[in-house]
Amino acid sequence: MTLSLTRNDTGTRPSAHLEAKYATKGLKFLAVSMFNMVFGQSLLVLANAGFAWIFVASNVFAVGISAGPAYVLSRYWVWQKKGRNHLWKEVLPFWSLAFLGLVLSTMLVAVAETYSAATLVLMGTNFFAFGCVWVTKFFILDKVLFKQ
Repeated sequence: MTLSLTRNDTGTRPSAHLEAKYATKGLKFLAVSMFNMVFGQSLLVLANAGFAWIFVASNVFAVGISAGPAYVLSRYWVWQKKGRNHLWKEVLPFWSLAFLGLVLSTMLVAVAETYSAATLVLMGTNFFAFGCVWVTKFFILDKVLFKQ
């Protein structure tokens, strides 16, 4: 018996099952994340540049508002969940993940703000922080919150 990392006994790559399982869901989650990023960044700019709020307050505002549509799109479109929402099992954990991104982004933005007050720099830092949480969030949503 030989060990092959490229094909299994059926002639398919071992990763083919994972690709099939996560391809559609991953692309949908990416689309929701992209929408949420644009929506959240727009709210961030509105609060920071439009309302002249400090960046931390603008960030809390943006995450607090954008988590709602992200939850709805993730639950119903990405994971195809039907039925009632569960406050303790789904809604609060989902928002907790959003606010984990908020805490991380706020810490990184606070550091970045000591070097530059440019909105574009702070938005980039915010985007980077939320990107760090993105992959972990996908698997938590898939395996725990919206497990099927």
